Amino acid sequence: MSNKASRKYLSNVVGKDTMRAVQTSVLQDLSDILINSFGPKGSNTCIKEMNALNMYTKDGFTILKHLNFSGIIEQSIKDDIESITKNVATTVGDGTTSAVLLANYIFDGLLEYLDSAKCRIKPSETLTILNNICDDIKANITGRAGEATLENLYDIAYTSANGNKWIADTIINIYKELGIGAFIDVSPSLNEETAIKYFDGMTLNTGFSDTCFVNDTRNNTCTIDNPHIFFFEDPIDTKEMGVLFDAIISRYITTPIQSNEADKIVPTVIVCPHISRDMSSTIDRVINWQNQQTPGNKIPFLLISDVHQQAVLQDIMRMCGGRPIHKYIDAKIYEKDVENNTAPTPFTIHEWGGTAEQIVAGTNRTKFINPAKMKNEYGEYSNEYINLLNYVKTEIEKLRSDGEVSGIGTLKRRLHSLQSNLVEISVGGITVADRDSNRHLFEDAVLNCRSAAENGVGWGANFSAVIAINDIVKIIEEGDVKGYDPYYDILKIIRDSYEKLVKVLYRSCMSDEDADAVYNISIDRGEPMNLRTLTFDSTVRSSIESDCIILSSVAKIIGIMVTCNQFIVPTPQHNVYSDLKEIILNA
Repeated sequence: MSNKASRKYLSNVVGKDTMRAVQTSVLQDLSDILINSFGPKGSNTCIKEMNALNMYTKDGFTILKHLNFSGIIEQSIKDDIESITKNVATTVGDGTTSAVLLANYIFDGLLEYLDSAKCRIKPSETLTILNNICDDIKANITGRAGEATLENLYDIAYTSANGNKWIADTIINIYKELGIGAFIDVSPSLNEETAIKYFDGMTLNTGFSDTCFVNDTRNNTCTIDNPHIFFFEDPIDTKEMGVLFDAIISRYITTPIQSNEADKIVPTVIVCPHISRDMSSTIDRVINWQNQQTPGNKIPFLLISDVHQQAVLQDIMRMCGGRPIHKYIDAKIYEKDVENNTAPTPFTIHEWGGTAEQIVAGTNRTKFINPAKMKNEYGEYSNEYINLLNYVKTEIEKLRSDGEVSGIGTLKRRLHSLQSNLVEISVGGITVADRDSNRHLFEDAVLNCRSAAENGVGWGANFSAVIAINDIVKIIEEGDVKGYDPYYDILKIIRDSYEKLVKVLYRSCMSDEDADAVYNISIDRGEPMNLRTLTFDSTVRSSIESDCIILSSVAKIIGIMVTCNQFIVPTPQHNVYSDLKEIILNA
């Protein structure tokens, strides 16, 4: 008879049930933290970093990105949520807190549903259904978009700036002077004064391709004065395109450096949809050079890639005086175009460049200031610019009159880029805390107004989504839904979560009983209550994109959580979540 001994061990695998408990706990913790800043009655959070002054803010994303957890799963969940909601913060300003609260409510509802006897779908199927529902809701929301006007842009600015009239007035006065196509940027001032600078230019909703190009650390931007600008309309993913790309860099950047003739370096900007580094022999060398330099000594070179706004890019190229650089599949066609001087070679590629007075690229936007052909020699807008502007306006009106709404969005983005008189607001304050607080409010208001000018206006307080969801539920129920339908079940979970969200917002200003009653009145009226005045005055406005982007973010958060059934931490020593397992050994 053999003796048996036992040994206990711990692996680095955390199982589904434990991971679900951690996910639920983290979402609830984040909700409990962010809810304190939710809505017009929300309060500030004081954020302290080592060797820095206190920061006071009620901006949800700013609070979220300063949160840290000791547990590795908790921190990874928080990091995922921060990464996903960053798109909300950088596109429409407001919405991080709403996205986190909604994710918490919907996730709880989905887990309960998936564990119920009624459910006959797998977690992997949930994501497909959830995405289909979100697409339907977003389509319903965007179909309700109203035109941006000075009046409703003021309402948006006032709401986003948490009722700060000075900020709303400052923004709307710029729109009154330059039109709602004005592109407003926000930066911190070096003193207590708030200053406004005006430029002429156009914008592209894509920024620098790598942080190595940043030469202004204060604003996290790359600024290039009087550059030669080259526009690749096709990806740089063939040998021929790579040769042209390398010829530009060699002529203007690497040859002067290697010849110790730094004064002959030519400021250069290259714009392209995508670049395959395997096709270039110089890009890695330039990036390494940039990484080795201090911001003030960067090479005047900028690469803007991942550009997908082809129509806007063509307008910018035309105004800069550039010529499109295409990819050729047929060598004979290429040779013929070279003979006709309609295609570049490595020796003539310099003739394809345009120029502008200045390029300023951030993380997700690039400003082309005073493109070469935007104005004539008298400083007036050129005929080429005016004709292009009028053409886009005419095309928009033609589509509207024909009832063809599908192409209007692209044309409006072109119009917004063309009309983007550029304005920079440098926000000051008596203290650093005042300056940062005002800057965050300005940024939220400007981003929401900019999005509304491009995409249209909807209700604030997540109410455009509430209306859309109720509309879809009503259509389904009028079709006499019977039996088991996972689409309908999950849609109701989302509807209930939005109802809970809006009621939580209302309860920050009134009793629970009153909040329930006001919510029902809001549904009947089809608009949210203004919680600052406790009236229905139709001024709680936001970009129509706000609820769409928030919903997309929520779907991504829930998608990665629901479809993940275990978590592998770096080592068993990091596994503080599971109990020791026991195995029986033969002695």
